Amino acid sequence: MYHAEFIAGILAFLLRPKLQWVGSIIPLLTGCTLLSYLTTGYGGRALFPAALFFLIIGFANIRSGGGIITATAEKLGNASYSIYLLHPLVIVGTKVLTALIAFPIWCQEPIRWSCMAFTLALSVCSWRFFEKPTISFSNYFTARV
Repeated sequence: MYHAEFIAGILAFLLRPKLQWVGSIIPLLTGCTLLSYLTTGYGGRALFPAALFFLIIGFANIRSGGGIITATAEKLGNASYSIYLLHPLVIVGTKVLTALIAFPIWCQEPIRWSCMAFTLALSVCSWRFFEKPTISFSNYFTARV
């Protein structure tokens, strides 16, 4: 199923320019409907890639209005690959730190939320200072060839 989910993301990326006219509401509602159908047990796992496809299209078609919510969502979307790559490192680093220091049990949730916040901050910095310049350089280089 992982391949089908990956292909759903690729198809959403390739078809998004042709599906901009649909807007965001219809794909988001379709994706949520498919997900709710899945959770009831009737749809089976096979519909999950389709639900992901519609959700990706729906979120990608949201117009950036300049508000803080859409700007934050856009930044996190840009940093999503960094989030994917860096979150295991943050988790392992936190595991090492928590193994060395005996924290009380009530610290588990603050530690978990701190890991998420640190991962997001680190990923946004990685996007801004590494990925974005690298993408710009490669676009410049390939445009000249």
